[in-house]
Amino acid sequence: MIVPVYRRPRVVLEALDSVAAQTRPPDRLVVVDDGSGDGTAEGVEAWIAARRPAWPAHVLRQENRGQGAARNRGAEHAADCDLFAFLDSDNLLEPAFLERMTAAFEGEPRAVAATCDRWLHRRGKRRVQRLRRFHGATAADLIRLGFPGTTNTVVRASTFREIGGYDPGFAVAEDAHFMLHLGLRGHWVHVPEVLSVRREDTDEEPPASNLPARRLLRAPVLELFLFEDGGADVLHPRVWRVRLSRRWASAARVLVRLGRIDEALACARRAREVWPWNLVAWLQTARAKFHAKRRSATGA
Repeated sequence: MIVPVYRRPRVVLEALDSVAAQTRPPDRLVVVDDGSGDGTAEGVEAWIAARRPAWPAHVLRQENRGQGAARNRGAEHAADCDLFAFLDSDNLLEPAFLERMTAAFEGEPRAVAATCDRWLHRRGKRRVQRLRRFHGATAADLIRLGFPGTTNTVVRASTFREIGGYDPGFAVAEDAHFMLHLGLRGHWVHVPEVLSVRREDTDEEPPASNLPARRLLRAPVLELFLFEDGGADVLHPRVWRVRLSRRWASAARVLVRLGRIDEALACARRAREVWPWNLVAWLQTARAKFHAKRRSATGA
């Protein structure tokens, strides 16, 4: 079990409590403090000292380098594990998570990951998110379906090492890039139980949402995977062209909203180049040109 954390001194302890409550205890717990500097690491150390778990538990500290680098660091210190579970510090696990998820790999030698259903807490409301569509999914399916989530997914450690883990160059969307690589090497297994809790409304969330940044990076991440990591060589062109074009069009929409018109025009143009029949790309081109003309007319 690997837990990256950045400036969540209280919430991370709730996450660790859910680890301690597992019916199948972890073989090892590695918490990686990503340069918090606010007492988060000290709080985790105190939790370990007070709980005295029967399984090895460690706290590692590093300068702030992002979640991907923190997960990689944790994986290095869990070299004796066959499976990796990455628990985001603001999320929780149901007690049977590890028991059910590890069992999902039995009889599935080509499975690279297992994903369960989850609770989604958002804006004071709670609902179940069913992820049956990811059963048997590979990279081509992930491009079409999206990504199942990190905390509710367990990955095979040997495959993690084979692809080199997460790309630390991505501040956000590193999980999407990583899962695409996983999907080239095998398939997903779905566990039809609600075993994870994703919380988006804790009082220790970052002050500014990274959602716009994630949307802007989706297209570059997919393009990197396709043309530098070999994805385009093994996927049907129709599959990746449609999805890549839609992601560039989505980036254009976000950039228009942010007032970054020149960048929006470039993204919309790229969307049309990849798939000329993308009507949304043409719409975003028209919107960006409209805002550019209005800006020129007003001298803004």
